[in-house]
Amino acid sequence: GLRILIPESRELDLFAAMLEAEGANVLRCPLVRILDLEDTGAAQAWIKQLIGGAFQDVVWLTGEGLRRLVAIARHAGQEADFLRALSATRSITRGPKPARALRELGLVPGLPAAIPTSQGILDVLASENLSGRTIGVQLHPGAGPLLTDSLTARGASVFPVVPYRYASGAETDQVADIIRQLWQGEIGLVAFTA
Repeated sequence: GLRILIPESRELDLFAAMLEAEGANVLRCPLVRILDLEDTGAAQAWIKQLIGGAFQDVVWLTGEGLRRLVAIARHAGQEADFLRALSATRSITRGPKPARALRELGLVPGLPAAIPTSQGILDVLASENLSGRTIGVQLHPGAGPLLTDSLTARGASVFPVVPYRYASGAETDQVADIIRQLWQGEIGLVAFTA
């Protein structure tokens, strides 16, 4: 019976269904939408580098990023080459979502971070000599420089890619109504996932 607000767009229905199965009354109010890139040129260049064998490692921050890159490769007629190259490259995953996306493609995550953060990625690589290694890094929009700068400082050549963009998905009236409900105490919990 608890009214729970979910201001999320990624996997909104899955998360809401899990809460509803436990008896919650879920209010959906997605504040962010994930969109395709307007210009895929940089992503296509990154895909060509991967296919060409340029990377020894690829760091995956999000499952969404991997799925978007597969779609870009598919659109360019390079999906099979992309997947073949990816299977020959060590994949380092930040958390369960990119690991799941790899498994959906029939690939095994190579090195998972114990803590699903950029620092977790750095920690899992702490004992490795990165000097001279070439690492592809899939970022999300707005990702800070901690990961790429730290890998570069340790001697790696880092090639980042951001394969999607964010856009506001909220309707102003819906958000105003949700704020009113919060103010009046009609919502018991807000579940932020990011």
